[in-house]
Amino acid sequence: MKESYQGFDINHWNWCQSRNIKIYVKTSGSTYTATIMENGKKKKRAIPYVNICVTNDGNNSRFKEEYKQDDEHLSSVINKLYKYYYERGNK
Repeated sequence: MKESYQGFDINHWNWCQSRNIKIYVKTSGSTYTATIMENGKKKKRAIPYVNICVTNDGNNSRFKEEYKQDDEHLSSVINKLYKYYYERGNK
């Protein structure tokens, strides 16, 4: 069995791409404050939250859940969505 990195399986991704299923993030209207390094100094910045979006053969969906852009859970959710569409299409 092929190992996957953090739940990512290239076969799931390739299968979705070949069927015009795209999963991506898009910024939402709300923001959170984060401290970043800029020119060697700490600065507070307002960073927009993101939503997960799915385009499935021209049909667009946007999930209500908002994630911070650096949220480790975000990639896991995206990988699970790729797996979901792959398994749904291969039953």
